[in-house]
Amino acid sequence: MATKTENHAGTYDRTIAVGGSALSGWRDRAAGAVAKPVAGHSRLSEDEVKAIIGFALLAYALYRLLRPIVSTIREGK
Repeated sequence: MATKTENHAGTYDRTIAVGGSALSGWRDRAAGAVAKPVAGHSRLSEDEVKAIIGFALLAYALYRLLRPIVSTIREGK
């Protein structure tokens, strides 16, 4: 049976992977350019900064996708 620490490490790794998977192409290059200086000025690693940027971009994409759908439903059309 996995210990609590091992489960936490697996969840952490998956979280970093999901955030990083949202980055591809120019988004990955832009996040990489931002991640290094931010990581140098904070306690976060470059991968953590890139994951945060990836989650932010993913949230924005979901917002842009769902906003017209919700608006249409509210209007009753």
